[in-house]
Amino acid sequence: MDETTNIAAKSKLKALQNDINKEAGDYSKLTEHDLEYLQKQYEIQKAKIALEEAQNAKNTVRLRRDNEGNWGYVYTADEDNVSKA
Repeated sequence: MDETTNIAAKSKLKALQNDINKEAGDYSKLTEHDLEYLQKQYEIQKAKIALEEAQNAKNTVRLRRDNEGNWGYVYTADEDNVSKA
């Protein structure tokens, strides 16, 4: 949770952590399969957050001309970062 400054992402990870804690209950009763499943859920959530942050990071600026001939800046996400996420 410390890796992101996105409040929505932190709340999603916190909710997932609470779900894992409820599901796990007594850790001594968890099987190796259960642990792998919970770890994969966590990794998937982190990957979703990374993709969302890459899509929202509008760090590429392009100068574009609209239909009326006016010039304006268009901010877009870096497609390489999105595809990596």
